Amino acid sequence: MFEKFKEKMIKKGVSKLAINIFDFNFNKMISGRSNVIRSQEITPLSQTDKILKESLNNLIDLQEIAKKVVLIKLNGGLGTSMGLNGPKSQLKIKDGLNFIDITVNQIQKFNETYHVDVPLIFMNSFNTHEDTEKNLDKLSFKNTSLPRSFIENKSPKIRKLDTDVKTTYEPAEYPSNPDLEWSPPGHADVYPALLNSGLLDEIYHQGYEFIFISNIDNLGAVMSPEILQQVFHNPSSFLMEVAYRTENDKKGGHLALKDGKLILRESAQVSKEDTEDFQDFHKYKFFNTNSIWINVRDLIKLLQKGQGILDLPIILNEKNINPQDPSSEKIIQLETAMGSAISLFDDSKTVLVPSSRFIPVKNTSNLLYLLSDLVKMDDNFILHPVKNIPIDLKNFNYKMINDFYQRFEFIPSLINCDSLVIENDISFSNPTELKGEVKL
Repeated sequence: MFEKFKEKMIKKGVSKLAINIFDFNFNKMISGRSNVIRSQEITPLSQTDKILKESLNNLIDLQEIAKKVVLIKLNGGLGTSMGLNGPKSQLKIKDGLNFIDITVNQIQKFNETYHVDVPLIFMNSFNTHEDTEKNLDKLSFKNTSLPRSFIENKSPKIRKLDTDVKTTYEPAEYPSNPDLEWSPPGHADVYPALLNSGLLDEIYHQGYEFIFISNIDNLGAVMSPEILQQVFHNPSSFLMEVAYRTENDKKGGHLALKDGKLILRESAQVSKEDTEDFQDFHKYKFFNTNSIWINVRDLIKLLQKGQGILDLPIILNEKNINPQDPSSEKIIQLETAMGSAISLFDDSKTVLVPSSRFIPVKNTSNLLYLLSDLVKMDDNFILHPVKNIPIDLKNFNYKMINDFYQRFEFIPSLINCDSLVIENDISFSNPTELKGEVKL
């Protein structure tokens, strides 16, 4: 069954390692090997290993350890759920600047402030690479000693065929746009993509000891002097930034202990009977912000042990083959999550960070929050949430980005707003201030 996929991947020029990884995960899928983690098998994580220190102890110390860290931003997403045709990172957020503009300015300001030279590297997908490179050229951005970007692998989308006799899987086809037959393999591809590109060895041989990895759409995940100090003075192979779960986070993954080891349990790993328990954010207190600090040497050892393959839980992401066309065929994207690697290291740790380090944009409700006066940007391009309120753009006409901007000619002032729910099709064609608990 896998041969058709292998043939397609070879023809596309996909690397041998990426083919082997897809083969490994594909066989896990068809074997029926369960990813389900039952509540009775785990213990809720009651406290994190560390709480983020609020002050910097020693500037000279920081300058020394900052020489040993690399910042990687995951920049593979198109934001198709928001109706975007290009990279999500091209969305303008503050002062006419997009995610990439702000991220580059953040690290440059950090380097200037502390007299260091932390490299910033983007992991692009085949969908985002060209636009990102043009953006970086426009900013005249480059690192002194390392490439500024590398490209993650690609996986064929999967067509599932059910009959009365058996279930078969074939490569999905979309002749009118063959590029839509491929998808990124999930954030966990950062590990083999670093290895496969030769960048991981280059980082190691240049004396870097840790890599800080976070999402491009989370502008709160800035290089932190305080976390840097904790990473180097209390080292572990894998450090995950976690935050307290709230009502808004209850459907996302949480941290727990299984057989004495830290694990990340995602919603795709939960049985129906455990759903209510999984969403109990008082019981499972901490969620993964998808910002991690990983030891370079230990990552190399782990990848060498598995010949580049990491045994991580698979995620079967069901989508339309054409994300812009809800009537197009349903397919499966076979993915793995970066944070799941926390269970592969014996000395993994967590650090509790404030919610200000987690302000992602996954939908237009998140986007409205960032665009509004609820979030300020300082002279160092750091975003500061002034107030956190629930925003729910329920009406379908706000879901897609073009429709969103048509209705928000002016972004309303929300600083005196306690909550916002919009159920009807309403446009903001003049400056508006909303106050209190607002339901439109």
